[in-house]
Formats: sequence, structure tokens, C-alpha cells
Amino acid sequence: MKYSKAVLIQTTLISIALFIAGKLAFEKIFKFFEPKVAGIIFHVTEVDQKFDTALLFACTLALVPVFILLLWRITPIVLIKKKWMSVLVVLVLMVVAIWIRQNSVQSYYTSLRKNPMVNFSNGNQYPTDPVNLVYYMFLGLCIGCMLSYLLFRPKRAKR
Repeated sequence: MKYSKAVLIQTTLISIALFIAGKLAFEKIFKFFEPKVAGIIFHVTEVDQKFDTALLFACTLALVPVFILLLWRITPIVLIKKKWMSVLVVLVLMVVAIWIRQNSVQSYYTSLRKNPMVNFSNGNQYPTDPVNLVYYMFLGLCIGCMLSYLLFRPKRAKR
């Protein structure tokens, strides 16, 4: 199945728009995703400077439409209903991956907060490197694409 140039151009433009939005809104988005733990204030900081986390986040967002278009081409998914369902599966699994990461961080800091041996003397502010959230998002994207492939590929007749 071949896609027209218009579809490729639209996908490229959507990817570019998502990349720019992800790069510009990086800190606001991650402040929104940080868990809420009583007595602890998180602030976004990059611990490891090998990778620019904002760039990784923007690239992950930009890859979503590209991966979905590749999924539609490889599978091939032609029905509009199946296309929308595949997009929904990918987005839901990305959200689930973010939720899992957020709950694991919240669980860790909640248990840390309850530990009487831990000293909270630095104003209860903790730096968090959100690079793991980006990895979880990318993993959700990949698993969503694989699951969509398995669910929506055309069934072959048994011989």
C-alpha cells in the first residue's frame, strides 16, 4: 500500500509541530507529571548531561505519528475504524507507561518519607531527572505499535 505525498507531508508537519511543542513545553509537562508526596517538592533537573532530556522528549513525541504511519503501512491497516483503534491503543499504552513510572516514583518517595532514618533537611526539595519518563513513553509507544500490529493485521485464511 502506497501513501500519497500529501499523507507523508502531513505526517512530517505533525511530527515537526509535536517536536517543537515538546521542546518548548518540556518543563511544564514534567512538572505536571511529577508525583504529589506530602512534604516533598520536586524540581526538574538533568542529572546526566549526556542526553538533553527535552530533546529526547521532543523526539519521542515526533516519532508517534511516524511510527503510526509505518504501522499502517507494514500491517497494512486500511479500514478507518482500525486506524483509529490502533492510534488509541498506542496512546493508551503511552499513558499507561507514564502512569506506571509516576506511581513507582510516588511509591518510592512515600516510603522514603515514612522512614524515620531519612533526614529531610534540605527544605524537602528533591531534584528529579525525567529521562526515565521519556524512556517509559518510548517503551509505551513501541509496545503499543506491536500490540496494534498483532490486533489489527489482516487475518490470513488457513490452508
